[in-house]
Amino acid sequence: MAYVDVLLFTGLGSYSHNLQAFTEDPTYETRSRTSGTYRIATYLRDEFDLNVEVIDFMFSWKYEELKEIVDSRVGPNTRLVGVGGIFFLAAPIIIRIFQYIKDTYPHVTTSAGSQDLWSLIKIPNIDYYCVGYGELGMKAIIEGNPEVKQWQMFGQGPKFPVVDCWENPKYHAYPWPELPIRYEKRDFILPYETLSMETSRGCRFACSYCNFPILGVKGDYTRSKDCFERNVKENYDLWGTTEYIITDDTFNDYVPKIEKYADVVQDLPFEPNFTGYCRADLLTMRKGDLEQMARMRFNSHLYGIESTHHPSAKAIGKGGKPEKILNGILEAKEYFLKHNGFYRGEMSFIWGLPYETPDTLAYTFKWLDENWQSEAVSMFPLHIMRDNGMTRPSDMTHRMDEFGYKVMQPIEVDPVGNRLDDIYADPEIDEYFKHRIKLMEPDLKSPHWQVGTFLWKNEYYDAITAFIGVQKNLFGHKRYWDRAVPIFNQSNWHGVGFTKEDMMKNFRELPSMMNPPEEMVRESIEDYKQKKLSL
Repeated sequence: MAYVDVLLFTGLGSYSHNLQAFTEDPTYETRSRTSGTYRIATYLRDEFDLNVEVIDFMFSWKYEELKEIVDSRVGPNTRLVGVGGIFFLAAPIIIRIFQYIKDTYPHVTTSAGSQDLWSLIKIPNIDYYCVGYGELGMKAIIEGNPEVKQWQMFGQGPKFPVVDCWENPKYHAYPWPELPIRYEKRDFILPYETLSMETSRGCRFACSYCNFPILGVKGDYTRSKDCFERNVKENYDLWGTTEYIITDDTFNDYVPKIEKYADVVQDLPFEPNFTGYCRADLLTMRKGDLEQMARMRFNSHLYGIESTHHPSAKAIGKGGKPEKILNGILEAKEYFLKHNGFYRGEMSFIWGLPYETPDTLAYTFKWLDENWQSEAVSMFPLHIMRDNGMTRPSDMTHRMDEFGYKVMQPIEVDPVGNRLDDIYADPEIDEYFKHRIKLMEPDLKSPHWQVGTFLWKNEYYDAITAFIGVQKNLFGHKRYWDRAVPIFNQSNWHGVGFTKEDMMKNFRELPSMMNPPEEMVRESIEDYKQKKLSL
């Protein structure tokens, strides 16, 4: 294997984002690819004509294997070794391999990139932490002249050199009409894998709980029709790809945007399928959404319903009447099944919103049990992020009292204690979820609560009782057996060969809960690793 100019590591952590945090041993929960690092690789090749290689599934490698990869790729002219991805990246295996890189190849620049600084900050031996849409920041790092801010936690302690592509207008990589991701033969893309792509950056909406960075956008922030068409045709011709995740914050924000891509899809000589975030109020009440999305074969939808209680939804910027929206989703399901023969839907909710009560949440679960069998449901306790530079705040962060929240100290809140023991003792609850819930039990002494998220309380709930409520009523409840694979997790199942028809089953009909059987994931990733090691 010849030396490369740039070597980039990436991988998607476990579903709970905790499993890889405690051990250096390989984990085999996820066979999905993220897109950001491949997008950076494409950009650097185009901009500088560099030899850039991506090493995927980084949490599934042994240290000696990664060391072999580094020694076979990094040479005297290698310019950069980086790591990128989403969620938690500071796993022991990543920390150790970057220590080795710095010790053995001190001439090489190191970088770590993600959407948030908290994902990266615990990785030492990094020259630059790049946050946000990173093309222009990474370009500056390659050129050797990035604008850096020295970030300190609470203004004290060690300084971290951050290339902030959110705050620095010089590095704003949006709106960009050209956003291709081109894979290479050495990426070993399988024909049944799901790949990710963007069709825009930013969201026209500004929900009060949302801490996404580019909100309330005006004008056309979309990818060009020609770029979209070239990418899907190239991926099909080279790899046989037909399954995609669209990573936009909201896909169906404008009807002309959907029409533009639907025009491409209807003329393709193959049938792709797209998955992504959708505003259910627009899909169900705005003329044109349903027909155009079906024409585009955008068949799998994640709806951020957040609450079926109208005052709660309205308080956070989602003012449509929930009953009308929910019925509209059921009609949309019938429409997609009739016209495209496939549909997968997921409704997402937040526990702890303003005006939400035990009675309104009980109604939510009653409606789901009666109307949403064999579709996916996700629910999360409300997170109100702190404004400290490590995480992105939301509107709610700065107006907590107006929304009815107060900040609590750990001593004022009862810990989880034994309040989840009934889940752990229940033979009807899958062992995967027992383990996952146990790992995610809130530790009020952890950095997550000390510097990341407010420990909030309102009239009915606090951050801990919201967590407990989610587990007792969804993930740690026997009703979850009747749920389907979450739509973004379908890529994990596709990655080991499961079909769209398989994804129309619920967990009682599938061979494992949430993720495909670990032995299938292990076999597939080990095959990828051996191909990489043999280059």
